[in-house]
Order: sequence, then structure tokens, then C-alpha cells
Amino acid sequence: MLLKIDCQNPDCGTTYQIESAKIPLHGGKLTCRKCQQKINIPPRGELEKATETPVASPVVSHQPAATQPKQLPTLPRLEAQKPVAPIVQKPDTKPAATAVAAAHTNGKSPATSKIPTFLVELRQVVEGLQSEVAEIRSLINNLDTNEQIAALRADIAALVESFADLSSSTGTAIPKDPDDDNDTDNETDDLPIEIDETNLAIFAGWFSEHNFLLKDVRIPQDVDGIYDRLAIELGEKFDVLSGVYEVIKRYVNSGNYFHYQLQEYKPEDISVIVNYCCKLTRYAFLRSKYKSSNPYNRRNRTIAAAPQRNGKVVNFFTGGWLERF
Repeated sequence: MLLKIDCQNPDCGTTYQIESAKIPLHGGKLTCRKCQQKINIPPRGELEKATETPVASPVVSHQPAATQPKQLPTLPRLEAQKPVAPIVQKPDTKPAATAVAAAHTNGKSPATSKIPTFLVELRQVVEGLQSEVAEIRSLINNLDTNEQIAALRADIAALVESFADLSSSTGTAIPKDPDDDNDTDNETDDLPIEIDETNLAIFAGWFSEHNFLLKDVRIPQDVDGIYDRLAIELGEKFDVLSGVYEVIKRYVNSGNYFHYQLQEYKPEDISVIVNYCCKLTRYAFLRSKYKSSNPYNRRNRTIAAAPQRNGKVVNFFTGGWLERF
């Protein structure tokens, strides 16, 4: 049988329910959880008699007389027994709990009510990042385009210089565009252009730089003048060129690219090394790693090139230059 227990403190009014079988035979004491007041509990027999013969409850009730329900004999929890979780009816409700309950009745919780705002802020951050990525990508594309234009201009300048050298060495002028001259009776239109075979090395080097594969490139013996000039310059400036020469010699058999650092050289020595490597590239002894014919990178002060795997070139770097010097 369940017994209803009210706290006897007028300022408390907390109600408990407990089974009569759990009440000790000789009674006991209970401390109210809310007001901490000690309450004396009569023996079980007296309580059972009280339930059989209704007796006015000594518990003070704060409810109106018209609405006051019939009170059952009440007992607080015993200290000597194992605590039993009572069903507590709390008369006061905090405003925060009321607000949470109201939010749940509307179908929204306080946490979920903030989700739309968070999603809007997150979307704004993502859009900002996307716009920044688009700007950076545009800058990178423009940078690549500018580098390509600069490389093409350098290639055109090198090609014009090569043709100028051909024109000066052979005594033959570069033919003009027919659209630039209205005179159709030019006597030189039908004359063949004679190219000295000593300049074939220049063409071979240019095609190699632009990844054109040439087979059976015939370099005649008249090109010895180029070898002699390169050998003499290497011998006279060997104290400056010895470092890059040793690197080229080490890579001449494999034909792989090498990177030679010039940070520790003086400016005048860097000029000597760069000019000599440009000549080696122009005469097809080296092939530049970059799109232009200049194998020197000013940004990191590095020579990046690879030796041509040609028999005469290999012989030149492995000791043939010393015989010519």
C-alpha cells in the first residue's frame, strides 16, 4: 500500500510517496530533501491503524480548503534504511525550464533554433573563400601567360640573332616579305640562298632546345673553328670555368640535366660563366632546360642545362678541348 507523505514544514510543502512495507516496525527519522528538517516517523502498526480509521492529519497544508484533496498518511525517508527514489512533485518551476518547455512545444529547441544562423554564416565564409581562390587562380593564369610571352620573345630574339649571324657569315641577306615591296621584278628573287655548313650546329642546337628530334645531323669538319674558339676561351678562363666544366664533364655520358649554383661567385665571374654556357647552348654543345636559349636562371642564380650526346661534343668535354687549346 502506498502512503503519501507531506513535509511538515509550512515553507516546504514537498510531497513523497512510499510503500508501507518499507517502513520500519519501530519507526524512525527522515530528513526532508528540500528543507533538511528532521521528521519523526511513527511505527508501522500505528500508520496502518491510521489508514483504517481516518484521523485528522497533523500535516499542515497550504492549499485552499475547497480544493484540498484527502491526505494519506505520509512518511519521510528513513536514514537507517536504503534510500528509495521517491516521486517528487516540485511546486516551483524555474523560468529557464519554462522557456525550454515552450520552445519544445513550438517544435524547436534552443540549440536547433541557432542552426539556420550558423548555416548562413558558414555559407558566407565559403563564398568568401571561393572568391579568393578564383582571384588567386586568375593571377596564376596571368602569370603563366606572361612567362610564356616572355619566353617566346626570348626565343624570337635568339632566332633573329642566329639568322643575323648567318647573314653576316655567308654574305647573303635575309629575304624580305614580298608584300613589303611592290617590285615584282627583283633580280634576287630567283637566286638560291647559300648557307654555310658551319652554321648547321646553330640550327641543330635550336631544334634540340625546342624538343625537335634530329637524326643524322651532319656536322662537317669546317666547324672546327667553333671548337677552337670554345677551347681557347675555356683554357684562358679555366680558373673561373673549371667548376662548371667539371659538372658538364660528369654529365656528358648520361645527357641528363644538371643544376650549377652560382651564388658564391663574384658578379664578374658569373658573367663569364653565363656567357660561356650561352655559347655552348648556341652551338649545340648544351641544351637549356628552359624555353629560352639562355640556361641561366637569374632568380636563383643557377645554370640548368644538359650536354648533347654527340660524339664530337663528348670528345670535346672529355679532353679534346685541351688538344685544341
